[in-house]
Amino acid sequence: MPTIKGAFKRMKTSAKSRISNRERRGPVASLRRQLDEAVAKGDASLSRDLLAKYVSALDKAAKKGAIKKNAADRRKSRMTLKVAALKG
Repeated sequence: MPTIKGAFKRMKTSAKSRISNRERRGPVASLRRQLDEAVAKGDASLSRDLLAKYVSALDKAAKKGAIKKNAADRRKSRMTLKVAALKG
């Protein structure tokens, strides 16, 4: 435990933000796994539906600061290229 008052306050704040960030990043990771599976199977229609949900989750996480904006943009771009490569 911290002995300095400011460090104790920071510890409490960090714990709250860690929980909040995990709640926002969890669905992003889950959707990414589902989307990767759909792309691997070659299911174009499911991939497009999941891509829309994935992009939305990334934007929400970036808006709240759980991930950085450029990281969200990079992930969206890479996943969009994978989905676009599918025929159908």
